[in-house]
Amino acid sequence: MSITISGTTGIAGVDGSAGTPAVQGNDTNTGIFFPTADTIAFAEGGTEVMRLDSSANLQFNSGYGSVATAYGCRAWVNFNGTANTNLSGTYSQSGTTVTVTATAHELIAGNVVYSDITSGTGVDGTYTVATVTDANTFTYTAGTSLTTSGNITIRRNTIRASGNVSSITDNATGNYTVNFTTAMPDANYAVCGSCQDNNSTGTTTFTSYSRTASSIVVVTATAGTDTLFDSEVTNVAIFR
Repeated sequence: MSITISGTTGIAGVDGSAGTPAVQGNDTNTGIFFPTADTIAFAEGGTEVMRLDSSANLQFNSGYGSVATAYGCRAWVNFNGTANTNLSGTYSQSGTTVTVTATAHELIAGNVVYSDITSGTGVDGTYTVATVTDANTFTYTAGTSLTTSGNITIRRNTIRASGNVSSITDNATGNYTVNFTTAMPDANYAVCGSCQDNNSTGTTTFTSYSRTASSIVVVTATAGTDTLFDSEVTNVAIFR
């Protein structure tokens, strides 16, 4: 493979040891550093296959015979919308450890919850479940050390997997706000999504609205009747 650098002179250094691949010639793992914007083109057999241009756009041949800019997914999430109902309970805080008692919370360690403190001096906010004591009790770590207790309302977020998504807010049946960990440059992004009928029958529709740089509202409904329902599997991807 050949590497062509156009523009100002760069600095190349060995980032690993030289190897000898079984099929093609010698190969050296290198790290390349540039003081100014340059274009780096990678070619195989005389044909360009990938390029990093002077504007830091990564371009590659995706199988259509030409090198084109790659547009990445900026955020994505797979979540269970059937368990995102509000729960009322009590809490006690000692230091930064908050112990919440809420009947049948259905949480596991690592889930994200939004805590709305309705009495006591605890601090509202989005937190990650640290430990699950039993079906009715769990803990999270607060950012402020306090000794307090009172009543609390929590929202369960059952995120199975995600990237750049901090939490899901359950607004109503079949209506959710996807909150980004790192905001988008603006609200002019593309939204792709799907939802699953919990009974695995019929067809469904996925729509979105009220987009901002920091969040997007998504809606799951039954096709034909437009009846909102809580989807067991909801997938959302953001491209910008």
